[in-house]
Amino acid sequence: MVRCSALCSLLFSIRAWLSIYYPHFLIAGSIAYEFNEQVASTMNFEVDKFHHTPAALALETAHNVAFHGGLGSSRLALTNKYLTNKSITEYSKKVYNKDNVAVVASGAPQPDLEKWTAEFFNELPSGVGPAVAPAQYYGGENRLFSPHGDAIVIAFPGSASAQAEYTVLAHLLGGEASIKWNTGMSLLSQTVLDIPHTTAVAKHVSYTDAGLLYVAIEGPGSALTQAGKNVVSAIKSLGEAKPEDIKRAIALAKFGVLAAAEDRSIGLESVGQTVIASGKAPQVESIVKALDGVTASAVKAVCPLCYTFYMPVAG
Repeated sequence: MVRCSALCSLLFSIRAWLSIYYPHFLIAGSIAYEFNEQVASTMNFEVDKFHHTPAALALETAHNVAFHGGLGSSRLALTNKYLTNKSITEYSKKVYNKDNVAVVASGAPQPDLEKWTAEFFNELPSGVGPAVAPAQYYGGENRLFSPHGDAIVIAFPGSASAQAEYTVLAHLLGGEASIKWNTGMSLLSQTVLDIPHTTAVAKHVSYTDAGLLYVAIEGPGSALTQAGKNVVSAIKSLGEAKPEDIKRAIALAKFGVLAAAEDRSIGLESVGQTVIASGKAPQVESIVKALDGVTASAVKAVCPLCYTFYMPVAG
């Protein structure tokens, strides 16, 4: 699986697809105009912002070291040299087909949804999309220079299907406070509590056939060395997690799932990705039920690397 590219190029490719099958909807020449004067400049701004965000740069590098190609490829177009309105139009012909598109709506009347879906997607060609090589985890270490700040990312293999144990594990490490202006009580929050202007946050990201559990550490360069050591010690201590800590992490994970389901901008996208990958829409009830069934031993079992030795991926 390839991670999603920039939204502007995605929307442009949709319009490029429309220009192929519904040319009467678009003004002649508008596709080239939009790419050259709107999309290309927006892509350049995204790349510039990316290079000014050390944590994002470290996380992108972590993916590259962990997976090399595919998931390890950059999400952003680092150069416009090979991207043109013609190349994106050709790409849209390969990816927009019946087996590679999911139409997801919330609050829309079923008759209207069926009517407009049939009208606008009736001529969608058959196909399964471009072939993508299965993801493979490699691991390793890398260092980058950035004049805009410092960050460290420590990462481990994750789960492809948002396995409940990995979700709980990420919340067990934590790092983000549930209450504003509060440092939080999670393992990572306490780990960097005495290090000024430094944060450490754990996340788990799932893709079609792979996942990544990572901790992103941000702060002044002079503080990151100690913060990194503290985080490694915290990761190693996961094997000693108490049942009440697991229950707290499960509660936070359930809250996160329910909150995301209510947020249409996040929930609908997640549903669409799951439908394309598995052919089934995720059910919130089943996800919450799976989280309720997580035990302390199950959490410790999914990531033995986490509490046995230090394995940095990128920094």
